[in-house]
Amino acid sequence: MAETRQSAGTLPSLLDLPLHELSVLLHGREVSSREATQACLGAIERLQPTLNAFIHVETDAALAQADAADREIAQGRIRGPLHGVPLAHKDVFFRKGRRSTCGSKIREDFWPDVTATVMERLDAAGAVDLGGLNLAEFCVGPTGHNDHFGHCRNPWNTDHVSGGSSSGSGSAVAARLIYGSLGSDTGGSIRLPAGMCGAVGLKPTHGRVSLYGAMPRCWSLDVFGPITRTVRDAAMLLEAIAGYDARDPWSRAVEVPAYVAALGRGIKGQRIAVPQNHLYPQLPSGLRSAHDQALAVFEDLGAEVALISMPDPEDLYRWTTLINRVEASFIHKDWIRTRRDDYNVSTITRIADGFDVSALEYIDALERRDQANERFAREVFEHCDVLYCPLLLIDVPTIAETDIRTEASAPGIVHRVTQATRWVSFVGLPVLTLPVGLSVGGLPVAAQLIAPRFAEERLVAFGDAYQSATRWHDRKPPNSA
Repeated sequence: MAETRQSAGTLPSLLDLPLHELSVLLHGREVSSREATQACLGAIERLQPTLNAFIHVETDAALAQADAADREIAQGRIRGPLHGVPLAHKDVFFRKGRRSTCGSKIREDFWPDVTATVMERLDAAGAVDLGGLNLAEFCVGPTGHNDHFGHCRNPWNTDHVSGGSSSGSGSAVAARLIYGSLGSDTGGSIRLPAGMCGAVGLKPTHGRVSLYGAMPRCWSLDVFGPITRTVRDAAMLLEAIAGYDARDPWSRAVEVPAYVAALGRGIKGQRIAVPQNHLYPQLPSGLRSAHDQALAVFEDLGAEVALISMPDPEDLYRWTTLINRVEASFIHKDWIRTRRDDYNVSTITRIADGFDVSALEYIDALERRDQANERFAREVFEHCDVLYCPLLLIDVPTIAETDIRTEASAPGIVHRVTQATRWVSFVGLPVLTLPVGLSVGGLPVAAQLIAPRFAEERLVAFGDAYQSATRWHDRKPPNSA
């Protein structure tokens, strides 16, 4: 190992680096994968009691992977930018022979006999896997409440939700416990935890990333994607996991661009649309100010910002919810009948209603997707390159006020949490979530950039340009390594 690498006494500084900067140090042999992995493990040990971001930490396996990466790197056999980088992932991605709880009591001792395609692809890229991250049970819930393994906490203020359902991914990345993570998103479950915790979330187009080998939430809407500190890091992770997989019937044989190559090309002359009739006008003044400033940055970078009228998202939201409930109730039908009491109250409330939806309603909702996509293409993307929407129409709520068991107002607040995210899933569009400020209460404010299907490279170009001119992604939460 090169003698110029950092000493053990300076290891904590490694955790301030984004993934792409650590990658350079690893492959230049200025630091070892073992040192970076040990730094993460030490931070996890210190902050896990505060944040509860992990369900299980695989210390021995991770160190073995790190040592193997160091040997290959020393021999000049660098597999790519993720080689030797410590990551951890939402505990729904199966790894053969390793426990995968799905955040549930029902699967707390489940040992899968297959490995998820996304995990295989990260293994092939040489990434280190530190373990399984906390989540809302079975990916059901936008706040991250979990009665079985405990609620995950927001590193900016531990009284507040970290977002769900990929709660541990958002919290751990923002708190500098890991350099990146994979989450899943059915109605906002990558975007919400990323945005609420001040990280970057990238929801790909439905069909861009294989769903094989993971616990489904709703196969018609599910997507897997990265949560990272920077847009460049997200582009690197997406490039590693995207692509057709014959084992996944939803996978699409669409060419995967070189996402990292799309970075740095600028956005001068590109068009950003802001809906004047939905979502954006509903923002309270404190949040509106942060978004107005973000749009001003895009204008300074040469983009054209214009107001447009967009289709009403409420119908799309309603159809998304209907599909969610039907498919979830089918996936869970046997457990609902035999182990109903083993579910969180919030989980069973959201999925059991699917038994009451008729087949005609379900098929009607599915058939409306193509119509909705055509309308969006015509009414939105003929007039812009990306659509700009807020992630949240309210401040990040507290864990207590979103507990549906104790607070009568909780269902209304939970609905507001997903009001700006769930509708996008119906049309399967790719979305990039960016931190764009802090609220009066000191919690992250985030935006969504939405592009046409399979245009993720457009999103990362816009997001990277924004982060080249701002420093919100560098802000550290109070509870971080």
